[in-house]
This record gives sequence, structure tokens and C-alpha cells, in this order.
Amino acid sequence: MQIFLYSVFKEHYIYGRAQMSTWDTDVRDVRASTVFLKSEINTDFTDDRKGSFVTLGGGVIQKDLWVIGDLQIDGTVNIPSNSNATQLQGVDISPTSPGAGALLQYFSGTGEWTPVSTSMTFPGDMTVAGDLTVQGTVTNVDSTDLQIEDNIILLNKGELGSGVSAATSGLEIDRGLATNYQIVFNEVSDTLEIGLVGSLEPVAIRETSPVNTGVAFWNNTNKRFETDADFTYDTGTDTLSIANLSLVSDITVPGTANLCDINCSTGNFKVTSGGAVENIIMGASSNTATIGATQATVSGGTTNSAFIGASVGGGSTNAATGNYAVVPGGLSNTASGMYSYAVGRSNTANMNYAYASGYNASAGHVGAYVWSDGTGTATSSSAANEFTVRASGGFRFVADTNVVPVNGVQVISGQNTVRTLAGAYIDANAVQIQGINVDSVGSPTDGQVLVYRSGTSQYEFEDQTGSGGGGGSFTTWTPVADTNVTSVDTIRYSKYISPSLDLIMLTGDVRITPTGTVSFIELSGLPSSVASVVGSSFGNSILIFRVSDGVASLANITALHGTSKVRVTSVFNAGQQYDIAFQLYYSAGASWTTFTPTAGTNVSSLTIRDARYIEVGDAVLVTFDVRVLPTSAGSTIELNAMPFAAVGAVGSKFSNGCIIERVSDGVLSSAQVSIDHTATTAVITAPFLATNYDITTQIYYQKA
Repeated sequence: MQIFLYSVFKEHYIYGRAQMSTWDTDVRDVRASTVFLKSEINTDFTDDRKGSFVTLGGGVIQKDLWVIGDLQIDGTVNIPSNSNATQLQGVDISPTSPGAGALLQYFSGTGEWTPVSTSMTFPGDMTVAGDLTVQGTVTNVDSTDLQIEDNIILLNKGELGSGVSAATSGLEIDRGLATNYQIVFNEVSDTLEIGLVGSLEPVAIRETSPVNTGVAFWNNTNKRFETDADFTYDTGTDTLSIANLSLVSDITVPGTANLCDINCSTGNFKVTSGGAVENIIMGASSNTATIGATQATVSGGTTNSAFIGASVGGGSTNAATGNYAVVPGGLSNTASGMYSYAVGRSNTANMNYAYASGYNASAGHVGAYVWSDGTGTATSSSAANEFTVRASGGFRFVADTNVVPVNGVQVISGQNTVRTLAGAYIDANAVQIQGINVDSVGSPTDGQVLVYRSGTSQYEFEDQTGSGGGGGSFTTWTPVADTNVTSVDTIRYSKYISPSLDLIMLTGDVRITPTGTVSFIELSGLPSSVASVVGSSFGNSILIFRVSDGVASLANITALHGTSKVRVTSVFNAGQQYDIAFQLYYSAGASWTTFTPTAGTNVSSLTIRDARYIEVGDAVLVTFDVRVLPTSAGSTIELNAMPFAAVGAVGSKFSNGCIIERVSDGVLSSAQVSIDHTATTAVITAPFLATNYDITTQIYYQKA
């Protein structure tokens, strides 16, 4: 069958079925503008016959080809390149078993389009208008810049478990030859971790709205850093503000660090250990609390130590080893007695209640106070409750408020002279009162007094006359409220008798009100000043009674040397009244004689600090201050060689109460001292142990 289509036709239609088995060689110039194939055209050509422009079964269509029905092409279709067409050169439209979804890809090496069902390379841009789903195992993006418009990237999509089943999920950065870096979420610890692979560290988070200038602290419950308005740091002033600071462990400051001030605008700065020991040790690492110590404090310095309740303020090589002892600072000071105190350099307070200060002072007796000047000469106490001062440049006791004092006494350096600040003095050879030499008025006889006569402006010795004189009658005196006494509320009885100024017996019975809770009170107004030449005060033990409930307390009454006062030592409570009844012997003169007691029954050793007596007629006042060591525990000890035997005509012993002190721990006990009739033995009764005791007492008796 031959079909001739000439160019003179504008359009060509083929209807029905066209079977082309043979081609006529005369087919020429099929140049129709449009060929409409509205039926099926089968070409059965087995040879390679081609027309000039159209070859069916191997032909060329140079114009538009409209296929209204099915178009089956079993060979190759070549579409020439022009401005209105797509060139597919050498493409096999029916490749052998192409994969589902295979695409055509052009290869410049062969100049052909080839179906591709595995991977493709796009040399230019690619835009995917719909969703892009990648179902492969690995997705590689080989680009310089990766730009993702989404604001959230979802990792671990499709997780079916509760949490990340793979334990971690995140990002990893390839660092070439170096270990890769990761940012991952750890499901086990419930934290975001960051770092080198194999060495990840948790990333700390903070609260949503932190306090301005707040110092961050870790909240382990919330697993984040938080702040508090009570804990801030001002960068402008470099000030750290803490409302409540609790230290539960040691604070160590490096040696190169600068110390800073601790400023408490309100409240107090308090450091507690929080444990049973409660020791506070600061300063150098060589500072310690002595083994067994509790409540000890070392505030600073170096090589310092403290014991139970004791304190060292600072300095170097200081030790407060006695219970509740204090060394404020200085160098090489030791306070080893209970409640003792040492400050300065190389001072020692090794007895209870002792005080040592200055340079090289040693308080080695209970209650002793020792101050040593800057010469470094060793200065030591010699008796209990003694006041010892070394002042090689002299000393002054000032008794007024003047800028240039005029009232008081002084000792000039290198002289054995006590002078008033106004110039009067007393020395070993003469007595001057306001510049008057007593020796110039003659020699006194027993019992005479020195009297100033205004008519002659001189002092004269005269016999004592008037009420309370040598006749022995009692004279009234008036106790006056003095130190720690608000008022003397009642004077029931206050008398004295004075055979001479060398010996006075004083009695009193008063009700007083103390100024508050105090350890002693003082009453002034004694009829004469107390002599100051005896080593121990004139004292006596008495009982006082609290008016509100009648409770009795042990007390000690003492005539104070160089004053016209008596002191009553006990525990007085605020808001209470006390009844005090007493008698006391003392001397206003200076005619004392020393004597030497000896160890008697149950006395192993005896140390005499002071022992004196005064006699007026047949009356004797004996006073002694000794340290004794009993041979064994017992109820009495005896001291022999009293200056006179007691008269034997009296029905009871001459006795007096006193207080003794145990040297080892300062414990006080009440005792009784008595003189046996017709004997020169003083018997002291108390519960003695086989340890040292300090005994200061007096006994007034009639000599035989």
C-alpha cells in the first residue's frame, strides 16, 4: 500500500487502520503542516527503507505529530533539535526491563539519554515542589553551605519507645584526624552532653528568670543553676552579699591570697562547727586545738593552741592550755591555769585565776597578778592573790581626773620611797606628812597618837583621849554605802573598840541593797585607815543572809589595806537585800612583829609567805599567810610556834573562821582556826586532802 502525502495539502488525516507493509521508492516530500493519526498505523517494514523526510518503521517527522489514539513505537525515535522541541538522541524508549520509577539521565560521554533506576547526579539546581522522602540508609549532602528554612530539626523520628531507645541522640562534628566532637542528649542521665567523643560532659542549665547580680548555685533536685536575692555580687563595688552563711567544713585561704573585710550590716557574723567538739581554728595551718579540747578558739596567728573553752586571739607560739584560759596575742605566752590570762611576750600564768602580762612575767600562785616591764627581767609572784608589779622606771597611782594629777602616790625609780604626787613621802628612816618630819616632834610612847595643832602648824604626839580611848568602851561608827552598794538600808549595830591605834576590833550589823549581780560589795567609814604594812589583808569568814528567803551564803570580810573600807566577798543577786553581821580585827598602826610558824601535826611541808603579830597589853592579833602540804588526808592540821601561849582561864578556845584554797584546782573551803588554851599551837580544821593548800587567816586571843 502506498500513501502519498504532498506538501500542497495543509493538513492530512488518516482514518481507520493503515497497514504499511511495503514502501514505494517514489514517496516524496511529506511536508504537511500537521499529521493527524486518528486510527492505528502498523508498520511492518523489515528493511531499512527511508523517505527523504518521513520514514515509517524508521522515518522522520519534521512537523507536528498529533496522536489521537495509541502510538506504539518499537524502534528508535529521533527528534531533531530546534527552538520548539526537546532532543532525545539515541534514547531507547523500551530498554530491557527498566526499573520501576526509572528516570532518563543524559551522559555526555556517550551523548545519550539512559534510564536510571539507582542514583542520579544533577549538575544544576533542583527544586522539589512537593515533599521529599528519602528511604535510603545514608543521606549525604555534599555542599559548602546547608540552609534549612525550618526552625526545628527533629532527630530520632519514629521512636516507638519511652525515651531514646538508642540511649543517645544528637549531632557529631567531623574533625578530620582529631577526635570528633558531639552534642547529644543522654537518655540515661536525662542531660544534654557536649565534648569529645568518649569524654562527654553534662551541659548545665539555669532557671528561666535569674536574679539580677545573683550568684548562681547548683540545685540538684531541679538539675540546674539557680539564684537567690539573698546571695548577690555587685561588680561595681566588688561586694559579695550573703544573708545567711553556714560553714560546714574548713575554709582554706592560700598564703598568697589577700584577706578581705567581713561586713555585717545587720545581725552578727557567727562561725559554728556544727559538731560535738565545736572548736574554731583559724589562721595558719600550724594552729591547733589541743587533743581532747572542746569549744576551743584560735582566731589567727601561727603555732598557737587552745584547750577546753580556751581562746587564743593571735600572735605566735601562744598556748591557752588551761580550761577557759585566755591569751589575746603576743609571742610565746602560756596560760595553763584554769581561768588564767597571759598577754605580751614570754609570760606564764600557770595557776588558776592567775594573770601575767608585759615581758617575762610569771604568775605562779592562785589569783596572783603579775606585770613585768619591758626590761625583760623575770618577775614572779610570791603569794596567792598577790599583786606584783615590776616598773623599773617607777610607778604612780593617780587618784584624780586632772590632766596633771596632784592626788595619788608614786615610787621614783631607784628609790625605796613612797611619795604622794604632791611631794610627801615615807621612807625607812623618817616620816614626813605634808613636808613635816615626824622625828622632829619627839619620840612617842605606847598608845600615843599624832595630832596636828593648827595654832602651831605642827604635829605632836599625845595620849589618846575621848570616847573609845584607852578605857576600852565601844564607840559607834557609821557604815557608808560604797562600791557595788546602792544603799545601806538599816544599821542595827556598828561599834568599835580601840585600846590603841595598833589594834582595833570592829563590829557591824547592817542590811544593804547591792547595785546588781556582783561578786563583792564595799562599805566605807571605818573609824581609822587600815595599816598597809602586812603582807595579807585582815580577813574573816562570815555568813550573810538573803532577806527574801533567808538563804545563807558563805562570805569573807576583809579590811582593805591603806583604806577605810571593808569588803564582803560573796555572790550578791540583783534586786535582793542582804543582812550582814560581822566582827573584824585590824591594825591602824605599824608596830608589827614577824614570827616563824613551824610544821606541826599532819603537816609534811610548810611555806611561809607572811607571818606577823601585834600585841596590845594582853591582847594578841596573829595573822599568817602560808602554803601547807598535809601528810595525809584528814580533818585537821597544826602549826606550832605561835608568838604567845593562850590564857587558860577561858572556858572555850579562841577561834575564828577562815577560807582555805586547794592549790591544784582553786577550790575554796570553809575552815576554822583556833588557839589551844595554854598552848602555842594553831589548829586548823577542814576536810584536807594530801595536796597543797593556801591558808590566809588571823586569830585574836588573850595571851597567857
